Amino acid sequence: LSVALPSVEIPVMIRINRSPLCNVKLNANFTELESNVFVNNAYAEDAENLLTFDVDVSLGNITFHQKD
Repeated sequence: LSVALPSVEIPVMIRINRSPLCNVKLNANFTELESNVFVNNAYAEDAENLLTFDVDVSLGNITFHQKD
């Protein structure tokens, strides 16, 4: 699965529940807020336009990348 994220100005939060059989790739501008919760540089706790992903993966590859 390949997810094209919008502009870097849009705040994004990604929650991932994964198994050892999956691989998740994130952009360099993501940091781990807490265990398996990642946010980009535009993230703010009270952001009105927050884009969230709740991903549960047991097998496969997921890549989050900026839309060109």
